[in-house]
Amino acid sequence: MTLGSNIRSYRKSKNMTQTDLAKALNVNVYSITMWENDKFEPNAGNLRALCQTFGCTAEDLLLDEPKIMIRNQYSLDRVTMIDEIISMPEEQFQRLAKYMELLKNENRQSEG
Repeated sequence: MTLGSNIRSYRKSKNMTQTDLAKALNVNVYSITMWENDKFEPNAGNLRALCQTFGCTAEDLLLDEPKIMIRNQYSLDRVTMIDEIISMPEEQFQRLAKYMELLKNENRQSEG
């Protein structure tokens, strides 16, 4: 399954319309439609909000393989870290995002 189909499945399992989900996430219905049709992907903040709304992890939404397969492909530390990022308070998430941007800029400068 794709991210879009996973979003649709979780939304329907919660008996939510696209309008209901859009209101819960404070986005427009067009965004929900585009995500569910795999035309666009939600940004990190919206992904976090989707996980909170659906009561799932980012892993559940993003991946279509059984978790055992994922753990063979990626280290457990990275999978755990993604779940921790998804569930952290907004203020911590924003600080982490700024730090990651700083690291990307440092990498660009060292490559250039």
